[in-house]
Amino acid sequence: MNVKDKNILAMTMHLNVSTSQKLVMTQNMQQAIEILQMSHDELLDFLDDFSNRHPLVDVQFSTPYQGGKNTSSEVEDPLLNSPDPHYHSLLFYLNDQLVFLKLPKNLHDTAKMIISYINDVGYLDHSIEELSYLIKKSPQKIEKALKIIQNFDPIGVGARNLQECISIQLKKLHMLSPPMEIFIKNLHYLENHDLQYVSKNTKLSYDFCKKTLCDIRTYCCAKPGLRFSKFDPSLLQMPDLIVTKEDQNYMVLLNSDAIPSIILKSISQEDHHAQSYMKQQNAAGQWLIQSLKYRYEKILKVGKKIVDIQKSFFDHGPQALKPMSIKMLADDLDMHASTISRITSQKFIKTPKGTFPLKFFFTHTINNSDELHISHKGIMDIMQKIINNEPAGRPYSDDQIVTLMKNRGIKIARRTVTKYRKNLNIASSQQRRVHYLMS
Repeated sequence: MNVKDKNILAMTMHLNVSTSQKLVMTQNMQQAIEILQMSHDELLDFLDDFSNRHPLVDVQFSTPYQGGKNTSSEVEDPLLNSPDPHYHSLLFYLNDQLVFLKLPKNLHDTAKMIISYINDVGYLDHSIEELSYLIKKSPQKIEKALKIIQNFDPIGVGARNLQECISIQLKKLHMLSPPMEIFIKNLHYLENHDLQYVSKNTKLSYDFCKKTLCDIRTYCCAKPGLRFSKFDPSLLQMPDLIVTKEDQNYMVLLNSDAIPSIILKSISQEDHHAQSYMKQQNAAGQWLIQSLKYRYEKILKVGKKIVDIQKSFFDHGPQALKPMSIKMLADDLDMHASTISRITSQKFIKTPKGTFPLKFFFTHTINNSDELHISHKGIMDIMQKIINNEPAGRPYSDDQIVTLMKNRGIKIARRTVTKYRKNLNIASSQQRRVHYLMS
């Protein structure tokens, strides 16, 4: 063998060895990463499966979490006005009714996709044409499926606007007459409180218009899905971390109820096969213990840093949230951004302000007129309070909200106000004016 061949052989051996070592490391790290990014429920399923595959590794689970009480005084009973304590989501409730009907598969699938586009208050956010493009179904099939959904409970769900929502409810109550249909089509004139104008424009008597409006207020709900939106899904999540306040400081602890106990059993080692089996089981158990230790150490480390950065939130509420990105947190902790993302994914923290996903605390920066920084969630919280306190029957327009925010030292564009208002599921000022009249 010449020198050239020897060099090639040496290089090949070197490459093979390096590749083999890299694959082993990747496999071990991949398993630890998978455990790191699991939610608590996913972890329980994984551990249950792991213990079935490794009989000598005993995993002891804590008592199933029944939901923690949100200590915020602003949060009501999450099941208040819910039609059934088992239904905490409007979409879940609608899908359950859909399954009960046992429709043909094609119609069932179309209805299920339509339900996914119904918003929290029960309205369908898209037209038939838009849905046809989005879900790749013909307008005729969508119309047929939508009519089925509009017969579901709560009455009025699946409507595309207020007028359709009211019509569905009155029809279900056998109260919808041709004159009432005319009145409902002209509901938008009530934006200016002008019942007299509605009477004149529709040629319906003023007394009839007044009685019809009274009936709508009595028997109809402008937001049929609203009773579900009071439910906070985080209340049923097992928190990974718990925050307590001691004097003026906040302490962050792992939730002991969320941490399983791992016990390695032993068997008689009278023969070689038993010894080998015991060794394999012990290695698997040790790997699991180390992986779980890594998971909880990282969650606690990140949780402590988040609480430290967002201390003002716990003292003063959402408006005091500081701008904080995953990258900023990663740099502070000298960790990779992807690791931070995995740690905070589907993890919950129980605090004196309530139970929140860890990712709730990530916000981006907005500069105000004084060149100070405030998070977009802080902006949205201030907007929410402004709208909550607006004069009844005279809701603020987006331009007025811009002015009110400016008076608070926050410079924000009108299009941003509109965007945040929609993110908060708050209707336009014109729509709110009608809702005030009907409530």
